[in-house]
Amino acid sequence: MNVNIKKIFANPIVNNILLLFSGTGISQLIPFIASLFLSRIYTTTDFGDLALVMSISGVIGNIVALRYELVIILQQKVSKAKGIMSLCFSLILLNCSVIFVLLILFQPVFMGKLDISYYSLLYSVPFIAGGIGMYNVFENWFNRQREYKNMAYIKIAQSSMNSIAKLALGFLGISWGLIGGTVIGYFITFLVCIYLFSRKESFSFKYFSLQEMKKSAISYQDFSKYATPGGLLNSLSLLGLPMLIVYFYSTDMAGIYFFANSLIGIPVFILANAVAQVFKKEAVTLAQLNKFKDLRHLIRKFQQIVFLIILLFIFILSLFGGDIFSFLFGLQWQESGRLIKFFAFYLMIGTSFAIISALIDILRLQKASLLFNASLLLSQIGVFIICSSYMRFEYTLLVNSIVGSVHYLILDRYVKNKIKRDESYL
Repeated sequence: MNVNIKKIFANPIVNNILLLFSGTGISQLIPFIASLFLSRIYTTTDFGDLALVMSISGVIGNIVALRYELVIILQQKVSKAKGIMSLCFSLILLNCSVIFVLLILFQPVFMGKLDISYYSLLYSVPFIAGGIGMYNVFENWFNRQREYKNMAYIKIAQSSMNSIAKLALGFLGISWGLIGGTVIGYFITFLVCIYLFSRKESFSFKYFSLQEMKKSAISYQDFSKYATPGGLLNSLSLLGLPMLIVYFYSTDMAGIYFFANSLIGIPVFILANAVAQVFKKEAVTLAQLNKFKDLRHLIRKFQQIVFLIILLFIFILSLFGGDIFSFLFGLQWQESGRLIKFFAFYLMIGTSFAIISALIDILRLQKASLLFNASLLLSQIGVFIICSSYMRFEYTLLVNSIVGSVHYLILDRYVKNKIKRDESYL
């Protein structure tokens, strides 16, 4: 038994997963501890302003490079990967500048639509979105290089610098400290990324050749044409569910669901993200060598790892969620724990999908991903329109979970069949 355990932990893939898992875990723990103090320094209005700014910045930040950052890991040559990085940096700078100008030009329109304390706080959006975009570029570079320690470092740097800056500004009595601290946190993280990158690599202006960037943009235009709107639709499906619950049921029900999903979703997401990032680099190597049989074996192996680890966690919460939540958080949150069993299976299938999501970029299936995200969002809306008139909330949530799981299973089968077809052509 001891020999088997030693053999498992000697596996470099397992070590890389654990390294990223620990780094992400620490990066999640830091803001949680900081929130114990931040909640006493800032008002609920300050947090409301931050929530609005971050929701806008989060959506923009993930598409500000038009998803070309996903191409970095697919490049075999270092020079090509650096060329894609220069394209991403250029797009981020251009798009964030355009957003800043639009915020100035359309100030009268946005002021009447957005509930925020000071309109000037919205000028932080292009800076935060740019920070998110830059972070994504460097994360994909470090993943390409299998520099998982650096990936862990930048996760910790981002969360720690963000939290420290918010606390420092809060102690100085600055009301916009939450948003200002976020901007400072991303700026310092960007400097950390440059430092870690420059320790092993050099970067010159030759990579900013307009001709080469144009060629790369055209070669991978399916990422901008399909992955960008696909990412938007995916964000809407995730952010839109609480809004649907509020509209068709109540704010209280949305709060009950949000609390349960947040508490079990965070650790599950940490694990899935760590596993998927390690998987992606290994899968890229196998795909480039046309080793599709080995790729199918790798997919099965990684999905089993994710599924088995999450299975026990979800199984316990499905059976005893109500008792566990009432004991830990108070009797008023018992309903949140009881609700878990109605979307537990969806969470498990969706987490396993993190592996398939990595394959979509590798196999250039952005169009299929766009159709998937559009169908998922529309079916989610349809379920609530139909079921809310006849069912209690938990059963509507169950139907939504079943429909969503079917979507994931269909896409899973589609991607795996694509790999089989590619294998048969060899």
